[in-house]
Formats: sequence, structure tokens, C-alpha cells
Amino acid sequence: MSDPATILVIIAGLSLTAQLLAVKLRIPAILFLLAAGILAGPAFQVLDSDDLFGDLLFPIVSLSVAIILFEGALTLNFKELGKLDRVVFKLCTVGILISWLVVAPVAWYLLDISWSLAFLFSAIVTVTGPTVIMPPLKSVRPKASIAKVLRWEGILIDPLGAILAVLVFEFIMISQQPYKNTLLTLLTTFTAGLVSGICCGALLSEVLKRRLLPKFLVNFFVLIVILLAFQIANQFAAESGLITVTIMGAWLANHRGVNVSEIKEFKETLTVLLISGMFIILAARVDLMALYSIAPAAIMIVSVMCLLARPLVVFICTFGSNLSWQEKTLIAWLAPRGIVAAAISAHFAFKLEKSGYEQVEILLPLVFFVIIATVSLQSLSGLRLASWLKVREPKKNGVVIFGVGPFSTELARALQKKDIDVLLTDPNHQAIAAAKIQGFTTYLGDPSSRAAEEIVGSATYSQALILSPYTNANSFATHFFQKEYGKEMVAGVSSGYTGQKDVDKTYRASLGAFGGKTLEQLDKLVNDGARIIATELTDEYDLTEYKQDNLKQRQPLMAITDDKKVIVLKESEMLDELSAKTLISIES
Repeated sequence: MSDPATILVIIAGLSLTAQLLAVKLRIPAILFLLAAGILAGPAFQVLDSDDLFGDLLFPIVSLSVAIILFEGALTLNFKELGKLDRVVFKLCTVGILISWLVVAPVAWYLLDISWSLAFLFSAIVTVTGPTVIMPPLKSVRPKASIAKVLRWEGILIDPLGAILAVLVFEFIMISQQPYKNTLLTLLTTFTAGLVSGICCGALLSEVLKRRLLPKFLVNFFVLIVILLAFQIANQFAAESGLITVTIMGAWLANHRGVNVSEIKEFKETLTVLLISGMFIILAARVDLMALYSIAPAAIMIVSVMCLLARPLVVFICTFGSNLSWQEKTLIAWLAPRGIVAAAISAHFAFKLEKSGYEQVEILLPLVFFVIIATVSLQSLSGLRLASWLKVREPKKNGVVIFGVGPFSTELARALQKKDIDVLLTDPNHQAIAAAKIQGFTTYLGDPSSRAAEEIVGSATYSQALILSPYTNANSFATHFFQKEYGKEMVAGVSSGYTGQKDVDKTYRASLGAFGGKTLEQLDKLVNDGARIIATELTDEYDLTEYKQDNLKQRQPLMAITDDKKVIVLKESEMLDELSAKTLISIES
């Protein structure tokens, strides 16, 4: 097939299919993307990446890697890092070095490659990353102590592992030019990346903080600055650009007065597009014969990584902690390699190919093999292992409320008083700030975004209430939460526009909670002084007494059963069918 437009459409279709499969099966998308690329490329020869993109392939990959690293660094919030225990810190410092030093000699021996290439490969596969660890965490649902360690390890180890790989790669390039001072060049690369990252990050944060740009240009401006900073830094010191964009992302994430939530959402969307297309294109370049020839050695390397290096890292880094041996075992098992490993290996492989470095052709197939093996093995076995070890978190009955207003805030307060976990989420910064001041657990932004996965997808919450005035946002939130928790576990109230034809049926069918009152009516009741109260039902004061006790001025909203299950009431008649211990009502 020679028509470039048709091939690009095929890549887009494969990308979407891979992402949908990943969401449905809760397996990292990179597994399906690499499989799609191998099938489209060497297997069926539909896609020839070099022929399609020519000399543009390397620049596209390099700039994509820069954006991916920047987006990953945006999650490095140092305020949250300050709360971490020593285990995560050790895993991301001592652990990286142990893994790097253990895997490199094994790769050198089994593949008969140079020490330099072995250490580069080993540095690349030290990283896990949040994008590959979150899907297994959602399906396995381990205890909070395990989930916290694995998630923060993934967030921290991405940029640190990438920086280590950059320095090892630069060492390889220097070693080919004996007249250069190795230590001085490495120091120059790191310093140039650090200084330019801080300078560009400071400049970018000031522009955003002072709101010097119209809102519709902010994301475009940030993207251009990332690419410019990456390229300019590389002109001063080769490969310092990757360090620059990593430092920029971290700086922006921690600068006061800069709201990065919208930037994060844009970068997530952009990163999904880049990752989806790029990994199919890269996988299509893999030589199946090369993959087949290294398979026996690669299997042994993966075995050493999973059964020796990783357990050794976890044993040393968790020594003296409060983690049980069962928790340590699951942490040791769940460490799939993913997006950053694939991206930087492709970037370095291109450069080493250009310089004529020997045996570099096995680097990309080897890294892809490790990714496919670790993601497949650990995603498929994680749930069974966690169940056997008895370290799964029991599903709780917490409630996510989308939309922060007078009624939703008072309802959340009433639920919390009955020991029900509540998360208030809203895209409005002022609404979330007001809720935070009152002590509620909050999330600012889109609850369906990747950044919200850890909170919304945790075992704490099992149902959602849609109480927002934003009709379109309500529709998206309803669809998302129904996929997350099930149709029966999502309910909402009308925002006043549900009679319009553009409101979809799924959203409309979920409405009718709280006796069919609209959000405007409920907010007005609270603003006029209505109280939301919890009534305990006992033998002395049962449901009959409750219904006779001035029901006209008391609207039942929710029922809480003996096992703390929260049931949203759509009609008062539902009360007769329930075995409720507590009733939540609004009383005017």
C-alpha cells in the first residue's frame, strides 16, 4: 500500500482500537499499540515507517519524547512528595542504582553486547511509570499502602530514570570521541539541562501567572515553549534537552499561582495522540527476525528482572518498614515497563544508528520485548497474586459528587457525619477552593482524566452523584461514572436543560434523584435555610413513624443500610422496599 493518506488513516484507526481495548480490559495501552505496530509493519507489511516519514521520522520521535517527559513531570508535586515515606525515596534512588547494576551484566553476558550498550539498556528499563502502573492498580485494587508506593514510584522514577539514561547515552557518545573529557561533558550536559529547565520553567510560569495570554492560546504557547526549550538546550549541550523539559514540567507543577490542571488535560490528550501514533510507527520498524533471535536471551533477562533484580530492590528498600511480607511481595511483582522506556529507547536507537554504533539494532526490539513481557505477565497475574496474598482493598461505599454548590456541600457534610467517604469534584477553581476550606476531600478538574484515576478509581468510592449545573459536563461525567461504577450506581438531578434534544438519553435516564427536584430548587432550599439531616430508624421510631412525621416538609434523599451502603431515593415509595438504618432528608 503506497498511499500515505490511507496509511495515516490506518494508523489512526489502529491507535483508537488499541486505546479502546486498553480501557475495556484495564491493561496498559502500550501493549496493544506495540502489537498493532508489529502486525501492521513486519507481519503484514502494510506500514513502512521509514518510507512513509523518511528523514522526518527522527525529529518527530525526538519532539514527541520531549512532550511525553514534560507531561510526566507535571505530576511531580513536591508538596505531596513531602508526605511520602522513606520506602518510595529509596526505591527511586537506591533502587534505580541496584536495578541498573544487576541487569546490565546479565544483558552483557546473555546477548554478547558491549558494556556501554548493556548499561544503556539497563538504565532505560529502570523506569515503570504511572501510565502502565495505574491500569493494574485499578483492576487489582491493592491495599492503600501498596498502591501509594507503586504509584509514587512510577511518578518519580520516570524523570529520574530518563535522566540516568541520558547520562549513560552521553557517556557512550563521548567514548567514541577520545579527545573529550568524559566527566566534564557529562557535567556540562546535566548542568545545561538543569539551568535551562529552571530558566524556561520560571519564564513560562510567570507568563501564566500574570495571565499575559488569552485563554485559548495558553496551551499552544506552552507547547511551543517546550519544543523551543528542548531544541535550544540541545544546541548548547547534546541531549540536555530531555533534562530541560523534565525540569520545566516539575518547575511548573510546583510554582504557586499557576493552575496546571487545564495544561495537564491538554497535555494528556496530546500525549495520548503522540503515544498512540508513535508506538505503532516504531513497532512497525522492528525486525521480526531480530526479535526472534534475541527471544531466548530476552526471556532470561526478563526473568532476572522480575525474579531477582526487582525483589532484591524491594527487599533492600523496604527493610525496616512497616510493610508486611505479603505487601512487599506484591510491590516486588508489579513493576511493568512502559511508555518512557519505549520512547527514550527509540530516541537513543536513532542517534546511535546515525553514529554507526555496533549492535544498536537490538536495543529497540529488546526494550519492546521487555515491555510486552512485563505488561502482559504482571497485568494478567496481579489480581490472582493479590488475592492469594490477601492484600486487596475491600470495596467501600464512598460517594463521588460531581458539582460543588450549596446543596451538594450540605449533602456531603451529612454523609460524612455518618462515616461515608465523600469526594467533591468540580472544574470550577473557586468552588473547589471553598469546599477545601470547609475540610472536604476535593478534586479540581475533569474526574475522567488520567490525573484523577488514583482518586476516582480507588476502592474508596463505588457510586456517583451528578449535581452540577453544567449540562454537557454532566453528560460526560455520567457516561464515565457508569463505566466506572455501573449504571445503577450513578444518579443525578436536572440542571434545567434536560428537555432539549441535544441531551443524550443515557444522561436523561440517570436523572430523577431526590423526588425529581431540579438542582436550582435544591440549592434554593438550602439557601433559604433548609437543613439536611440524618434520622436513625429504630424499633421505637420506625419507618411508619418517620413517614407520618410531617413528611410534606421533609423530602427523603438517601437511605443508608446496616452495611453502610448508600441508596439514592428517586421516589418516596422506594422507602417501603428498603431495609434502611438511616435516612438522609432535607427539611424546610
